[in-house]
Amino acid sequence: MVIKVKYPKTKLIFEVRDIWPLTLTEEGGYSKYHPAVLFLGLIEKIGYKYYDVVVGTMPNLKEHVETILNKKVDNVHCIPFGVYPNTYDLSDISTINDKTFIKFKNNTQKKFTIGYAGSIGLSNGLNTIIQVIKEMEEYQDIHFVFLGDGGYRDRYQEELSNFKNVTFTGRVKREYVKYYLEKCDVLFIAALPSKVWLYGWSLNKMIDYMISGKPVIAEYDGHRSMINEAESGFFVKSRDFEALKNKIIELYEMPSIDLEKIGKKGKDWIINNRSWEKIANNYLTIIKNI
Repeated sequence: MVIKVKYPKTKLIFEVRDIWPLTLTEEGGYSKYHPAVLFLGLIEKIGYKYYDVVVGTMPNLKEHVETILNKKVDNVHCIPFGVYPNTYDLSDISTINDKTFIKFKNNTQKKFTIGYAGSIGLSNGLNTIIQVIKEMEEYQDIHFVFLGDGGYRDRYQEELSNFKNVTFTGRVKREYVKYYLEKCDVLFIAALPSKVWLYGWSLNKMIDYMISGKPVIAEYDGHRSMINEAESGFFVKSRDFEALKNKIIELYEMPSIDLEKIGKKGKDWIINNRSWEKIANNYLTIIKNI
């Protein structure tokens, strides 16, 4: 606002990566009357009101801005996370000599593999799939793999210690994640219910999932994007045990050629819509039109 007063002809862009203070109240448990929340709320409102353009990674950010300002706006745009497609080349997969990866391949060989990659903590919403695993002992040729680490990893690993169809790899090097995902049949993501998700997501994890060419199951109640646009996956209601279990069984029983078609839609969509070149050009167009 100070810049606007001093240089009235200057065009300003307000860029949002996380919605503050909503993230503090929804996921941090802070009161809406906390001084930090009130201060950030003031900064947020000033940014939305006085900047020429607001951009954010959330596809439904416009709705949030309109709620804060209590009026319709047309200067809000989504600039999501992107990808360099050539970084997902798998031509050297046969040369990977990592012990954890080799063990993972051996454990999942000839199995229908459901993969999760990311942090394993309270906020990652994995309780439902952990419960599903406990209720699917008869499906021993379905293997569940959790790539990553976090505060709940030891707890989940202990709960599932008697199940032979589960693998926890621990932390995986970022450059190796694509090799693990390529060996899965279906990929899983979950998000705890939160008002933050009403405005959508743009997750690097989702880009990794979709460009791997695998169908995605998302346990998620927020604003839907990406996998529904690409028709490359399925949403199930958060904490709906039966819905998640039934969807896993449905995909398990689906012909592999149909799974491949669904996954390919996601890969093609990411390449066509989330390349950094395309995103940069979109951003430049917004700047030129201010």
